[in-house]
Parts: sequence; structure tokens; C-alpha cells
Amino acid sequence: MINKLFLVVSLINLCLFLYGVLITLTNFEENRCHLTFMYEFPNFIRIHFKENDQFPRYNLYAYSEGHLTKKARNMEFSGAPVIFIPGHSGSYKQARSLASVALRKGIDNNWIQHLDYFTVDFNEEYTGVFGGTLEDQTQFLEHCITSVLDLYKHLPNRPKSIVLVGHSMGGKVAQAMLLSPNVSKFVHTIINLATPMDKPVLSLDYYLQSYYDKIENYWSINREFQLEITNTTNTCCKRDNPIDGKVDRKNDDLFVLNDKLLITIGGGSRDIIIHPGLTNSKFSDIHAMATNIPDVWLTTDHLCIVWCLELVLVINRYLYSIIQPSNPKTRYITAQNFIEDKAQRLLKAKHYFKNPMSEIKTGETYLVNVNSDNLGDWVEDSRRVFTVKFKNGLNTTHFQMIRLLDSPHHKYLKVDAINLETDDWIFGCAANEVYATGRFCSQGVSLTKYAKQFPSLRHERTTIQLDLHNLKLRHPEWTHVIIKILPTNEPVKLSVDIHDPDNRKLTISMPKWYSFNEVKLLDDTILGGLLYKIELNGMEETYQSVSLNLDIRSCSSEHYNSVVKVCVPWTKGFDRYHFFTDTKKAPMYIYPPTPKPLRYNTTANPISIELNLDPNCRYRINYQNSISMTMARLVQQYSHWIPAHLVSIILLAFKHQISLTPNAEKFKCGKLHKALLRSTSPFFIIFTSRVFAKFFLWFKELPQPEAYDVPVLLSVMIHGSALALLTLITAGTWAGICFCGNFAHKILFKLISLPIPTISSAVVSGVQKFPITAAALLISIALGSCGGIALICGCLIYFILLAKMYEDYLEEFVFNTAKLIARKLFGKSKKDDKNDKDEKDEIIEQENSDDIKNEPSTSEKSETTVKSDKSPEELAAEKELQKLIDESLEKQSLVDKENEKAMKAQRAEYDSVHDGLSQINFHLPMFFLLLVISGLNFPSTITWAKHYFNYSQTLRPDPSLIPALVMLVCSGIIWQLPTPRNIVGYKPISSLFYILAVICVLYCQESLYRLNFIICTVYMLIAIHQLISPKCKEISQEQDDTSKIDLDKIKNILENSNLE
Repeated sequence: MINKLFLVVSLINLCLFLYGVLITLTNFEENRCHLTFMYEFPNFIRIHFKENDQFPRYNLYAYSEGHLTKKARNMEFSGAPVIFIPGHSGSYKQARSLASVALRKGIDNNWIQHLDYFTVDFNEEYTGVFGGTLEDQTQFLEHCITSVLDLYKHLPNRPKSIVLVGHSMGGKVAQAMLLSPNVSKFVHTIINLATPMDKPVLSLDYYLQSYYDKIENYWSINREFQLEITNTTNTCCKRDNPIDGKVDRKNDDLFVLNDKLLITIGGGSRDIIIHPGLTNSKFSDIHAMATNIPDVWLTTDHLCIVWCLELVLVINRYLYSIIQPSNPKTRYITAQNFIEDKAQRLLKAKHYFKNPMSEIKTGETYLVNVNSDNLGDWVEDSRRVFTVKFKNGLNTTHFQMIRLLDSPHHKYLKVDAINLETDDWIFGCAANEVYATGRFCSQGVSLTKYAKQFPSLRHERTTIQLDLHNLKLRHPEWTHVIIKILPTNEPVKLSVDIHDPDNRKLTISMPKWYSFNEVKLLDDTILGGLLYKIELNGMEETYQSVSLNLDIRSCSSEHYNSVVKVCVPWTKGFDRYHFFTDTKKAPMYIYPPTPKPLRYNTTANPISIELNLDPNCRYRINYQNSISMTMARLVQQYSHWIPAHLVSIILLAFKHQISLTPNAEKFKCGKLHKALLRSTSPFFIIFTSRVFAKFFLWFKELPQPEAYDVPVLLSVMIHGSALALLTLITAGTWAGICFCGNFAHKILFKLISLPIPTISSAVVSGVQKFPITAAALLISIALGSCGGIALICGCLIYFILLAKMYEDYLEEFVFNTAKLIARKLFGKSKKDDKNDKDEKDEIIEQENSDDIKNEPSTSEKSETTVKSDKSPEELAAEKELQKLIDESLEKQSLVDKENEKAMKAQRAEYDSVHDGLSQINFHLPMFFLLLVISGLNFPSTITWAKHYFNYSQTLRPDPSLIPALVMLVCSGIIWQLPTPRNIVGYKPISSLFYILAVICVLYCQESLYRLNFIICTVYMLIAIHQLISPKCKEISQEQDDTSKIDLDKIKNILENSNLE
């Protein structure tokens, strides 16, 4: 019953997992990126260099358009060089948007400053899942960098450095350039777009993981971490917010990569291929999501990030800003150079990717000319919450004065300004000067550097938050904060909210995972209130999600715009914004992009949610636990754990199957569908692996387990989903074996189709009778082409063999059924009568031996004769002894009953296995393991088929070759022998399977390529065991009682000693 319950729980887990897949693929924000329009036809001019012959699959191109193509064909370049590097399955033509915008900007400024874009063709290789080509791409890019710089060698001021823009895996190749001392000196700035920085999305082969490890080790030695998260780090607080990419020249001699600028940009929630948490790196100087980059404020998918016009404009503006100024008169005879000083490049990066106000310096400045007749309009409003509107603009400068007071209600200032036409607009001053109608101040200290550009769907919006009491404490002479609005024809709106922040702070706790009711946080906000802050406690894992909703209670304007900002205190560059407008009313989903660091205190540093409300509206604030987004986050973050748990469950089920046979019985392999339930309940492997993980952590010499600190519920859910999935796959495979065997035969005929049909039929028959020949053929395919191809063909052959086993079973079943019917119709033959007589004689002989055993022993007979001669003391001692013996017998009886019950269940399962199906039961988990390893190495197959076949018939390097050779050699042995054989040693093999299952959970959830070694080990163990293990000896059916304590014998011995 409990096994069926766990199956139901597993099916529910799988349904929830599939629901998460559906939400991931369907529920994402609309794509609001604008396209980049072309004014002339784009051209890609191939640049050939001598080293290109070593890499026939790759090419280098220069971008140009229209009539400018002639100069590119003549190799005439004079701009600052930029190389675009495509990623996984990426095309060199993806550079078109970036290059076209840069080209138009160069034309607009009359070539005083311009960029030359080059792009690399990596043959659209699948580097995200196949790491065998990454080293070739790295070497080719090194030659591209030197070749591009050689194009400028005839110019007097040739470029000394180059900027690399990498997309997806192209960003990792760009990062690897700094490992080469010969090339590193030419690369000073790297901009990576949607790149998995510190770990791959799927670690499917050793070459991919070793590539990451090599870069990680080199950068760790030669560069300082830009942001180290401690238990007290809170990036949401301005006082604790670290400066991105702080330049420290003291350690440049020790860390040679400190002068390199690394900018990483993520797409956001629309990118379901590279989730946001993977796009950041501990080595990044600047990290930003597209959603929080000024003038972008959009989320992009994985491909859109290279052509989204809003982001393309910001990147090119930044690149133009770091070009060294040159003499306009010599712009046609000299090349453009990038700024060498990292501090300047970093300052520009903060301006364009973080906050455009960051470059404004704080200092005293003149607000008005005291000698002028027009000092402007100086207005002081005594209200704490108010809005100033100029629908038709204004003709004179307007100064809004906000008095600094010591009242608690005047502690915090929030200002929203729309359509201000000045960069410097807010100041602090002492308004001690007097004019005709009031006070003013001619000089003030700029506070604009504390302001931020804020996202808006319709107008340019700027906001600032100031602690007025702190401002007064630092500048006691100040009396006012001044907001300056210059004359303009555009509508201007200024909203002011002065309040006590404690009255606007709301605190919520993360709802329990089983609670999905909507909770009302605040029934009504203050009319005109601009700012509310929410602290969310208890959200620590990346899959946790809360949906926040702002419902309109009343609004005086037809159009309204509120923005919610989410800040996770243990991350940088992951601030997210969400709009609540009259046309966008969908809830905001709040979740952390990365898990919290170990022992991080989320109670002291909770997730911060900032509600920037429209002053014309009043809102009701609700929240609830979001099951849809929680499941979607689970799929995005942990779906790659499924293969490791599948293999673990197969091994546990296989362990149960081969250890089912009782002692002295003919070996039978249990049914897989029953073994799946009996071997996994109650998901004990999850808890066992955690115990092993704690043990391994004590010994630093042992390899550290992966993801050992995730919640148990998460592991149980992934494991349950894998169990349900494997149960469905088992049912589907049985259906395929029963009904699709002929179809598999037809496929094999197509694969080996020969001119003469009879020869093809003979080959198929030979494969079925001598499978080792098929294994030898597959080994030659693996050596001559790709190991993945051989593994896939091996799966097909294995399926055909399973179908043939089922056909043989049906033939035997039909034959035995016909024989039974013949007996009933025509009677038994003499041979059958003789066999029945022998069986009866054996039964009678067994009953006689049981009767002999049941006869009372001589000691029992003598007990009655001597019992009356004992003294009262002896009788009391004997009574006490008898009581102890009875208690021991009762306990032993209970243990025997439990063991007997378990043995009966095992025996019943053993007896339910038909001899003809035992062979299929044995080979089915082996077939599943072959399917898994074929899937893990499928990227090698498609890489060979799409990218290598036209250049080389053999894939080199081939991460699937060694696993394929091991699997095929072992498969040949297993297929050829009459497996499973009735031999000894199944119990030790099953124990090893349990150890391997634990290793799968501990070490293979993230590093999927390690499953190759696990599965190969299983095949080698089975092949060696079936090949060399001796047959079982025929032993009697009598129960071996040597290990049991004969309490009756002890009783007789003690009684005899008393008589003496």
C-alpha cells in the first residue's frame, strides 16, 4: 500500500514538473524591443590570413554597408576595432545590429570618431553542450585579434587594443583570450551578453567542464574578486552597496588581469536558456540586467539581446565614449584608439550601464545670477505630499523649495520628476538671501549625483530619495532643498512626498510552501504617497516565488504608471523593475536570481521591495505564494538533475531485481515495474546521500559533493518526478517491445539495406543469433566517425534483441499452453506419468522426514520421569528458567514471523516471475542505461553530423568515444552470453549498485558527464560477472539452521545439569 502511495506522490510531482515546463514556455513578458532598421544592404567581407588554413571550419569577416563596402574590400580601416564573437549555434551575422548602428553613428559625426566591427564565423557550432571545439575556437580567435590589428599597421597611430563583444558561449571564448600572454595585452575590455559565466548551463562532457575550470583557475590567481559576499553584505543599502569594479592599483603587479574591464549583461526573465543567475561572475567589474540598464528597461530573450535596439544603442554609446579624442583634421589618415586607463573606462561604464547621474560631481554651484532682473519663480509649499504640473511647459525658471525640519514626519524625501531638461536639478542651500516677495539662495551644492534615472513607458523620469535629517546633520547651515526646473515647451510634472519611512515600511514573511491563499498586505495607500517599502523575510532559495499585485482602489487620472523595484541584498546588478499601468495589470513575480550564501542572515538583510506609486491613485496591496512561478523556477534551475536521479533509480531497481532470488533457487530477475516501487520507497536514497555528504565534508581530501545544502523537499520532488517519468518510460518500452518490434526490424533493414534483400535478411538474422558481430560493427563505427552514432545504433539493436526475446517468450508460452490443452484432451503420456510418480514419491519422503523431526526427543521423555523427584527450590528455579525461555521463544517467534512475512512477499514476487520473462527483466534496465548514456552524448552526434561531416569523417576530440567503446565491448559480451546466467555473486553486485546510486546523487547532478563513468562501470561489472562467475551448486532445500539458536537444546542441557 505504501509503495502505491509513493507512486501516486511521484506522479503528482511529475504533473507539477510538467506544469512548470508549460509555464516556462508560455508565461513570460511580451517582447517590447524595437528592431534595428537597415538603410543600406549589409555586407560581410571575408578577411583571410595564413593561419586560417589551419581552421577550415572558421572565418573572419568585416562588416560594411552600401557604398562603404569598397573601402572594406580594399582592407582600408581606420576606426577603433571591435570583434563580435557568436556563441552556441550563433551566426556571425548576428553582429549586424550592433555594427549597423555604430556605422550610422560614425557617419553622423562625420567620422571624427567611429568603430570598425569585425565578426567571427564559428560555423554555428553547439559549444553550449559540446566542449570539444572550444579550444579550436580559442586558438582561432587569438589569430583573429592579431590579424585585425595588423590591418592598421600602415597607419601612424595604429590601435593598441581591441574590444571583444561576446554573445552566449562566445563570451567565455572572449574571457579565455586573457589566458594567452601574447594576446592578453591587446584586450582591455570585454562585454559579454547572456553568457553563462562561472559554470555551464549543462555540463555534458569533460572538455566543456575542463574549459571552465581552466579559465576559473587562471582568473582566480591573476585577478581580484570584484564583490565578495559576506554574512553582512547588503547591496540594497546605500551605505553597504559596494562600488562596482573598484580600481586598486596597489595589487596590479600581483594580479595582472586587474586592468582588464569585464562587463556582463543578462537578458532577464524572457531568457529561458540562460537564466539570470548564470550571467554574473565574481570577476565582473560591472554586471547589469537589461531590465535595469538606463534607457533600456526591457527584458530580452537569448537571441533578442543582440538585436534589441534599446540595448544596442547603449552599448555603442559606451564604446564611442571610450574612444580617445583625436584631431578632426587627421581623422582619415590615423586610426582610432580606445582609452587605456581602466578607471576612465569603468567610469563611463557606470554612466551608461548603471546610472547616468554618476558622473555629476558634487560641488557648490550658482543657481541664479543675483545681478539679473529675473531670479525665477521661488515657491515654497508647506504640504508634505503635493504635485506640481506644467502641462504646457513654462517660460521662466521654477525653483521648488522644500524646507528642512526636525519633525519625524519630515525625515525622508522622495521626488519624482518627469521631462526635466537639465542634468543638474536638485541642490541643498541656505536660503538666507531676500528678494521682493521672499527668500532665495544664489548658490547651492548639487545633490543630483544621488538621483537616478527611473523606468517609464511614456516619459523620461528621474527620481531621488534623500534622508533630510541626515542632510541637516551634515550641513546644519542648510535650510532648504531646491528643485530647479528650466523653461521648456514640454509638459513637466514634479511630485514630492515627505514622510516618516517607518510609517511606510511593511514586513511580510515568505508563505509556507503549501499555502497559496492571497493575503491582503495593505488595504489602502495614502493619496499622493510616492513610496512604500516592503521587506520580505524567509525567501532564500531560487525556486521560491511570491506574486505581488497592486489593485487600483481609485484614480483621478485615466492613465497611471507605478513601478515596483526588487532588490536582493546578496546580489549585485540584479535589480528588477515591473510596471503597473492602465494597460499592464499582471502581477509581479518576486524571486531571488541566485541562492543565498551559506549562513547568510536573511532576517537581518531581507529582500527589499520598493513601490513607486502614481500620486494620482490609491492602491490595495496583495501578495500570495505563486505555485506557477515556483514550478517554473524549479524547471529552470534544477531540471538538469533529472538524468542523475534517473540513473540512480535504475540502479536501485536493478539491485532489487537481481537480489530477489532466494538461496538455492534458480536465478530469476524480478520485474522492473515492481522493483521501481520496492527499491525507492520512501525515497531513502535522498537521506542516505545526505548522510554520506556530511561524512565526505569532514575529509577535505575527498571530492566535495554537489548541491548538498538544498532543501530535502526539492530533492524529493526531483527524485519523485524522475521515478514517475521512469515508470511511464517502462510502460512505454513494454508497449514498444510488444507492438513495435517489426517496426524496429524495418528500420534496421533500412540502415543496412544492401542490393540483395536476402543478404539484408541474413545480416539481421546474424545480428540476432550472433550479437557480438553487431557490437564489433558498432565499435568500428565509433572509431571511424563518432561514438555517439554508435551508441544510438546500439540502442536500436538492443531494442530489436528485446523484441526477439519477447517473441521467443511468446513462442514458448504458446507451446506450453498447447501442450497443457493436449494433456487435458488426450491424456498424459507415459513419460509424464513417470514424472508425476517421481514427484509423488518425493512428497511422501519429505512428509516422513517431517514426522521424524516432530517426534519428541529422549530428553523430553525423560523430563516427565524425573519431574516429580525435584525439590521445591529446584522447581522454582526451573519455573523461572522456563519463563525466561518462553519469553525468548516468543521474541524469536515474532522475529521469525516478520522474516517469514518478508520471505513470503519476496517468494511471492519470485514465483510471479515467469522463466521466459526473466531474461527481458534483466536486460530492460541495461537498455535504459544505454538510452541515458546515448542521450548524454547526443550533442557529440549532432556536432559531428552538422559541423564535422563536411570537413572530416571523424570527430576529434570526441568525448563520447571512450564511453562508447566501453559500452559496446561490454554489450557484445552481454548480448552474446545467455544472460542472465544462474551463477553466484549477484548479492555483492547489487551492493555495489547501491553505492553507485548514492554517487549519482552526490556527484552527478551538476556534472552530468560523470554519469558516463557510472554507467560504464555498471556495464563492466555485469559483463565481468556474467563472464567469469561460477555456476550455482545444487544444494538441498532443507533450511540451514546453523545460524539460529536452538533454545530447546539449551533447555535440555540445563535440566540435565540440574539432575546431576
